[in-house]
Amino acid sequence: MNVVRGLTNHFGDEVGRPGRLGNLCMVSENAITRPIPDSRFDDISKAIEAEIQKQEWVNRPRTYFILSQIKRLDAMNTFIAQGLNDTSFPYRGRSALPDTLTYFEASDFLRWQELVYSDILHLEHGTTHCYLTDGDILFERGRVQLGVGSQG
Repeated sequence: MNVVRGLTNHFGDEVGRPGRLGNLCMVSENAITRPIPDSRFDDISKAIEAEIQKQEWVNRPRTYFILSQIKRLDAMNTFIAQGLNDTSFPYRGRSALPDTLTYFEASDFLRWQELVYSDILHLEHGTTHCYLTDGDILFERGRVQLGVGSQG
């Protein structure tokens, strides 16, 4: 069963029937224990661009998602003003979040953030290994080699 957790529009008003963005921010009861796939945040970002049309918000789909869950989309501009974006995850505690969130809202935010981690975060922390079949793809091709030819 899907539930809407405090969906509000970009004016901070409660939304009765959610649009595409609202549907993307809905979570099923069993999804609360599983990380949300990165593709969903790509869709949320596109929906923010189409429905809200605020470029600063488009780059923060994970933050948007969590703020919609805790009914605090009005705090999005505070995150933006403080230079916090989706690359700021994971937040290490209450003090890392804007003061505009109450103690309980900050606790909820920190709890929800575990579900929005990017797959890349595991690579950054060394908890996941990445295997490449062709490691040369990481380096530029077509670069002139030094010491080759009559000038070397």
